[in-house]
Amino acid sequence: MEILEQIKNKIAQVEKTNPELFQNINNSILQLSKDLDAVISFKENRAMSLVDIPKFDHLKKLQVGGGSKILNGYINLDIFKPADIVWDVRSGLPFLDNRFNEIFCEHFFEHLDFPKSAIYFLKEAFRTLKKGGNFKIVVPDCGKPLMEYSLNNKKYFEKIKEICYSSRISDMEINSNIDVVNYLFRDQFDNPKYTVHWWGYDNKNLSKMIKKIGFRSIKKWEFDDTICNPKRKDYSLYLLAIK
Repeated sequence: MEILEQIKNKIAQVEKTNPELFQNINNSILQLSKDLDAVISFKENRAMSLVDIPKFDHLKKLQVGGGSKILNGYINLDIFKPADIVWDVRSGLPFLDNRFNEIFCEHFFEHLDFPKSAIYFLKEAFRTLKKGGNFKIVVPDCGKPLMEYSLNNKKYFEKIKEICYSSRISDMEINSNIDVVNYLFRDQFDNPKYTVHWWGYDNKNLSKMIKKIGFRSIKKWEFDDTICNPKRKDYSLYLLAIK
């Protein structure tokens, strides 16, 4: 790939003469490293995951992007172990058409590059759901912090800071409510534990995207503590789409 060769050549130029300058693009290098970790995990586990798929024929629900959160009664698919199926959804979903009664994902979709991978995943979810099947998607509600910002709702932002960032971001990094909005939209580029948010969603844009794929009914659904993370309840959008 031409772009890959260009990157290799540029890295070689800097590494040869001024390697200390890499610290100036540390966040970009860190993000690339995390992306490469994901690609390598998929490469190393893809063949075995394909072998393992028939073991889960009895399960009719799929969780995508749950990380270490394993849901009973679901096939758990993620790009890293300990998922049941280690897979990169940017390469599609490794399942037959009309396979599932339910597909669930929570705080995963915003990590897909927009528009290519985001739209492709929605198409794959539609393809692998049975007619009448449920697609349950949870994302950070990016419309809400913008509304609360316009209202100068200090209580809302103090609560979000406490829930999301009190243990991982210094006071120096949050100087006003707009900084919290920034983190909700993009998350932390400089933290090796977290991956960036590539796009922000609210009820209107996400519902319209899902509808364009072919889902016939889209509505908000009530928080379900049997599958959802309660810490995310106050700043998340919960949508249910029916095929």
